[in-house]
Amino acid sequence: MNIGSSPDGTYIYRDDHIQLTLKDLREERTGLHGRLGIFVGDKIYANSTFNLWRDEERVRLANSAYTIFGDILKTAYPRELLKHTVDLFCLEVEASLHARYIPELLVGEARVGQAIYWLDPYIVRGGGTILFGTPGSGKSWLALLMAVSVDAGSGEFWTVQQTRVGFVNLERSAASLRHRLWNVNHMLGLDPSRPLPVLNARGQSLHNVTKGLRKFIIDQKIELIVVDSISRAGEGNTNENDTGNRIVDTLNALAPSWLAIGHPTRQDQTHIGGTIMFDAGADVLVQVKTSRVGVKLGAFLAVTKANDTAIPPQQGYSLVFDEEEGLTEVYKTDLTEYPDIAAAMDKTTKAAIKGAMEELGGMASAVQIAELTGLQRNHISTELKNSPLYAFHHADGRTRFYAMLTTRPVDEPLRESKDPPF
Repeated sequence: MNIGSSPDGTYIYRDDHIQLTLKDLREERTGLHGRLGIFVGDKIYANSTFNLWRDEERVRLANSAYTIFGDILKTAYPRELLKHTVDLFCLEVEASLHARYIPELLVGEARVGQAIYWLDPYIVRGGGTILFGTPGSGKSWLALLMAVSVDAGSGEFWTVQQTRVGFVNLERSAASLRHRLWNVNHMLGLDPSRPLPVLNARGQSLHNVTKGLRKFIIDQKIELIVVDSISRAGEGNTNENDTGNRIVDTLNALAPSWLAIGHPTRQDQTHIGGTIMFDAGADVLVQVKTSRVGVKLGAFLAVTKANDTAIPPQQGYSLVFDEEEGLTEVYKTDLTEYPDIAAAMDKTTKAAIKGAMEELGGMASAVQIAELTGLQRNHISTELKNSPLYAFHHADGRTRFYAMLTTRPVDEPLRESKDPPF
């Protein structure tokens, strides 16, 4: 049986009389599920979504089509032949699906000369990024600014590699997004009416729009999608691991690279809300920390996870708003403009270092703490040297180890060292 397939994952069989079409194929614990249709020419005779492993459901579909066959077609395609063709088709589809994923002898390849990022340092080529922050933190504005920057190849705020970008708007009205796009284009020095491929589906879930979205991505050769937001994925309770896996799988299947907006937990704003599978499934996690000063919103981006790259320094941006015009200005900033964020970060950094030191048994180096927390090593070294909670213990080559004074054994005195402060 000669089965063809299309880029959107549809399987097709044709002969001189009928056509079988299978869409939405997916493997579940109970078996292989999909939507199978029986056509004669352009006319559909039967169509059903079911478990392809169940013989009784294949029988029901074949009988449903056969009962409305004309006499000539019934003679050319008896009931038994139609059922047999449906059976063979389902078996061939399963074999074809499994043949996609077989081991291969993989040869290592250097990444010399290859761009790592679509947008440095937040959006990795061939990877997924989750940008998370509290409501009103400016993350949707930043995500749109990133999307247009990559789509237009604008290096105004980040180093980018230009590619086709699609924006999936599940949160706000089309009119609101049009106004935002006008403002963002203007911020980047582009024609304010420059278009961006957008799916406007306010109030819908990502699950509900996936089929049409996948076809659009393929047709338009889109390499990167930006989704606002994963809280509207529509796959179930986002605190459950299976739900998190399905959401990440959906994003990975839609486009080679993606950026999705998320939200932190109520208890800890440094972690994305929902299942830990969001942390596991994303290649890069970016926390948005914010502060308002008059009409300015300070948004600081801190990478809390990076799979294949180093954790970059935090970067800050000031977004200036007008009550009528919306966003009127964007510029890079630092913590001196937003002292409350600086104070909060200092408190958070101290708590993270203390927690890491306790987890490591009360003695550690700045390198060990950096690996555990994702904090910058120079910030950790400064805290270890200056805080009364810690004191230098010993050096191993060029690496200095510090001990918490409350956990240091009494019979193990602190030693002074003149080694450089690494």
